[in-house]
Amino acid sequence: MVVADTSPLRYLVQIDLQHILPILFETILIPPSVHAELLQGGTPAVVRLWAEQLPSWVEVRRPEQPPDETLAADLDPGERDAIQLALERSPILLLIDERQGAKVAKALNILTTGTLGIIVKAAESGLIEVDEALDRLSQTNFRCTPQLFEHARQLAFRRKSDLNTAKGPAFS
Repeated sequence: MVVADTSPLRYLVQIDLQHILPILFETILIPPSVHAELLQGGTPAVVRLWAEQLPSWVEVRRPEQPPDETLAADLDPGERDAIQLALERSPILLLIDERQGAKVAKALNILTTGTLGIIVKAAESGLIEVDEALDRLSQTNFRCTPQLFEHARQLAFRRKSDLNTAKGPAFS
């Protein structure tokens, strides 16, 4: 089980890769504030439609305690609630892209990864082609430097190559 903030879900749905999430993580928990962000008017229609009928592997869960406002004053409600939910379910992985939110989560010893990390993991598992996924992601408003895209591409290829080498030679 993992907890997700809005942006990794939003971008994976936008590039039609949401199907990899239950394969990689089984169940995704989201706080109601993240669900609300996925349904906002400015959100792409494909994302809103997906969020209107969440798949069975996404569970909306309210954190048991309110987030510490002083700890995460610069974060939006979805980020704060996702971090709080992850804290309550620890140890758990938090899917989050925003730099400040990831920094706060890491300071609380919460493991994090973002959209690029999910794509790399899916590519190394053979679920997707990294080049195609990153090309589609670059067509969205996902904020990332070209160097970071290239780093993700190289990381996916290197890890996949390492996995194939560890398995040994293939025989027909």
